[in-house]
Amino acid sequence: MADSLTKIGQVPPTVDHRLRLLLNALINEPDRWLTGGYLHVEQSGTRVGKVDLSTAAVAALNSYTSITLQTDVAATNPLASGNPIAVTDNSPITPVDFTLGGATLTSAPTIAAGRDGQLAIIFNAGNNSVTLQDEGVLSGSKLRLGETTRTLTSGASLTLVYSSTLAAWVEHGFNTLVTVTPAIDSFTVSLDGGTAASSHNAEVGSGSTTQTPTFALSYTGVPSAASISVTPSSSSYPATVSSPFTSLTAPSYTRRTSVDDTVTFAPTVTINGVSVTTPTIVVTYMYSRYVGAVDDDTTDSLNNTQMLALTPELSKSEYGTFEIDGSEVTLTEYIWYCYPSETGNEIPDGGFAITGKSTSGLKPRGSLVAGFTEKESDFSHTNAAGGEKNYRQYRSGFRHISDDVVLTVSSTKQPNYIVMFASGSAGGSAANIQSAITASENAEDGHAVISDTPVRTYTGLITSELQWLYLCHPARAGYDITAVIDTVTGLAIDGLYLSNVTDYSNGENYTEEYRVWRSLNNGILPTSTDVKVI
Repeated sequence: MADSLTKIGQVPPTVDHRLRLLLNALINEPDRWLTGGYLHVEQSGTRVGKVDLSTAAVAALNSYTSITLQTDVAATNPLASGNPIAVTDNSPITPVDFTLGGATLTSAPTIAAGRDGQLAIIFNAGNNSVTLQDEGVLSGSKLRLGETTRTLTSGASLTLVYSSTLAAWVEHGFNTLVTVTPAIDSFTVSLDGGTAASSHNAEVGSGSTTQTPTFALSYTGVPSAASISVTPSSSSYPATVSSPFTSLTAPSYTRRTSVDDTVTFAPTVTINGVSVTTPTIVVTYMYSRYVGAVDDDTTDSLNNTQMLALTPELSKSEYGTFEIDGSEVTLTEYIWYCYPSETGNEIPDGGFAITGKSTSGLKPRGSLVAGFTEKESDFSHTNAAGGEKNYRQYRSGFRHISDDVVLTVSSTKQPNYIVMFASGSAGGSAANIQSAITASENAEDGHAVISDTPVRTYTGLITSELQWLYLCHPARAGYDITAVIDTVTGLAIDGLYLSNVTDYSNGENYTEEYRVWRSLNNGILPTSTDVKVI
């Protein structure tokens, strides 16, 4: 603790004025002039030397009756909860270091009676806490506190003034430090200059490829030492983090060679004197799946270079949704999707869907079930990290134009077009119906909609005299239309199912069977352009 001065009165005017100036300076700014048993000497505001305050020098200064020069005050150490705290008159600050952490003092009195008006400041200079009790809780403690008890944690202080009227030390102030729980607030790593995160997936590699981690840390509290270890162990770890202990580009380590292998990074940081070892970072290894467009309509499969040119995404699943930038798709390109064969799962019939516009001429309407063909089931691929794995390769049925494309790959069949249209055909032959469906799907007037059920309201129909009204939907919808209602009159338009169209291929080259409902009479059309199917 810094040396301090206690002023008992004014420096007597009889004292030499130079000494009086010195003593007043010591009284007013003790922490500036006195530290560690030395008197500092300054010239133009800069310290130029110090004088050792020997016992003799202190005694000489103390001989002036109006000035008392004090050196460090030793902390009081109660050895048991029954020990009292000893305070000294005219030396109000009483630093204490309690050897019994968390103890409640039971001595009565806890502080012996003092002089009326005597000031005592109990300052916890140690690391352990202690609780003092009011007279109302511990009779004879001679403490009258603002609460029934006061717990002094490390750095806390209790200011007391003795009252002879109350025969007790009366609380005049209680200060405690903000509680700081040392912690590592954030611990992230970026691998080979990539994105920083608190956990990572990484590409399986060969046994000869490495990765370089860069760590970043932040704290609650003040760190004084830090290191990072790795599991599995490496001869280059633990790696020491230098002051200010917030970042480290660590030594490279060997990439893992199998799916689900992990690497764990663990910090050990001393914060406010406490060792903190959490959180940790886990890097999990897996292979990528690939998606993108390839400008080649003659190849039956992609070669290794073409696969690496697609967009990789680390995953252990074959299913997901992928966005393909339209600027990367031209009129001559097919959409390709590749994933590791070891998952054991083929994409089911109807498991692909595309939102976008293909060269079939259809305008984009939403996620439409798409026809993809498996081109390879066991293609041997070597990734950018040197890892080898067999892959399945799928290709779209149509090329796509420069619109943003969203590819959905699912374990279940995707919804398809439910088509509502008016046809000029005089009959219900399969050829006429196929032509009518295609015309409606290609139309820009809203005839075709995407849904998983035909039950809905259809708007914007364009009709004319001598036409039949048709509604076509996939047979897998498993639904028989009850009625088609004119939304204006509320009247039903009679109709029936014709023969199915068994091989209708939609605008994404997916082929399936369609059911066809047709009005009984031509020219029986809705009053407006809207009908409701129930």
